[in-house]
Amino acid sequence: MPTRLLRKQFKHCLRVLTDFAQKCDQIARAQDGDAPDNLRMLFAYISADVYEVIKNCADNEATLSKPKRVYVKSPNAIFARHAMATRKQNPEESLQTFLNELLVLSKACNFEDVTAVVYRNELGFINGLKSHEIRPRLLENN
Repeated sequence: MPTRLLRKQFKHCLRVLTDFAQKCDQIARAQDGDAPDNLRMLFAYISADVYEVIKNCADNEATLSKPKRVYVKSPNAIFARHAMATRKQNPEESLQTFLNELLVLSKACNFEDVTAVVYRNELGFINGLKSHEIRPRLLENN
């Protein structure tokens, strides 16, 4: 499963768990009882792929922080700009779907006012490379 899909799935599961945990805490306070085990609830909502990452975590904090480190990476702005600049509409893709995908890609681009020199150095060089071995190596790092 692609990392982007796993990251989306984890963010969704984390949001569901957080909302559920808040509601359970409200109910427990209202009934003077104990809140349910949030870690066990998380296991009910995640896929096997995410479970493999967190199965050996000892507590709630580690369980939530480890997948964040694995799936929620800081975006590499140069890579994101390259991905957006080279993204083409697929033959079966609607214009609206293509536009939505470009909007998603643009979020990680960290666009700001740049000079022509900066733009040329970043994208002109990388997009113009003929070598398919060198380009990925340059895009790995900021």
